[in-house]
Amino acid sequence: MRKRILQSSFVLGLASIFMFGVQSPNGKAGYTGGHGESDCTDCHSSYAVNSGSGGITFSCATMTNWQYVPGTTYTINVTVAHPSRSAFGIDFQALNSSNANAGTLTAGTGTHTSTSSGRTNIVQQTGGGTGTTGSHTFSFTWVAPSTNVGNVTFYCSGMACNSTTGNSSTGSDYVYTSSQVLTPDVSSGVNEMSIGDFNINNQSDLNAVKISGSAAKSGVMTVKMFNLAGQEVMNQSGIAVNAGDFSQMVELPSTANGINVVVVMMDGKVVAKKKIWK
Repeated sequence: MRKRILQSSFVLGLASIFMFGVQSPNGKAGYTGGHGESDCTDCHSSYAVNSGSGGITFSCATMTNWQYVPGTTYTINVTVAHPSRSAFGIDFQALNSSNANAGTLTAGTGTHTSTSSGRTNIVQQTGGGTGTTGSHTFSFTWVAPSTNVGNVTFYCSGMACNSTTGNSSTGSDYVYTSSQVLTPDVSSGVNEMSIGDFNINNQSDLNAVKISGSAAKSGVMTVKMFNLAGQEVMNQSGIAVNAGDFSQMVELPSTANGINVVVVMMDGKVVAKKKIWK
């Protein structure tokens, strides 16, 4: 009789798992709060998202002003904090302007990769977000796209839990969301040294550059300028250049401020240089 009771209890236990589910100790992909996605309040719904005294922050020691250099490997740190919690989780992804994967994510200690709707996510592993009270930092690797794909956005949803991540209860867990826009560092993809037979020189007292060199034959020159977001802010084409030594002054937009990149194209050669306005 006792054996039958145990068997019945086991069957009922399995049924409850399939009917009601259990909370996975690993994070779930597809809940970053980013484009077209919900966040972790789908299950952890005791409090409104981004309530309480916690939050999420991003950092990367080797990236300046959140400008990525194509093909570069970065260590990304995501810190989830709440003063009264000691278990934390994340769901993180990096998307381009088409909301597809941007670059390559590789898990670090306490995390693993998971996929949802074709998007790669970084989520916590069992116990990966424990061991500290008040906050936990998840570190993992992101390799930027090999070419300039325009802006990239980091999306993340994080949990500050009332007990060990993966327990059977989702009550009293706080959920936070955050995002960070990255812009391409267009100056990193060009060579400030001359290529071929001409050079660009900044004219500090003028809103212009002087392009000089020696042309093997007469031709036309195109001068473009890009801001650090990769946006083209000037395009002058059809500038006539005679064979032999030449020097050409090219005026630039008066609205340009800060750092821009000037690109000159002529006779199949390209040269670029940063131009800084105070």
